[in-house]
Amino acid sequence: NKRQTELVKLLEDENFQFLKGYGTNEDESWKREESLFILEITEEKALDIARKFQQHAIVCGEKDGLLKLVWC
Repeated sequence: NKRQTELVKLLEDENFQFLKGYGTNEDESWKREESLFILEITEEKALDIARKFQQHAIVCGEKDGLLKLVWC
């Protein structure tokens, strides 16, 4: 998808390390949604990027910490 490609390019241009993945429900009856797990990014920077790509929310966390859903 074009927007995912644009996001990957932005992350590569800014030298972020990331892993590609996808979201779906347990039995995978929902269409898979591409996602990225971005390493070593601040919550503030992640929100800035998410807003540029019109995301509703992101999942944030720190190593050995709890994850949290953050609304954009």
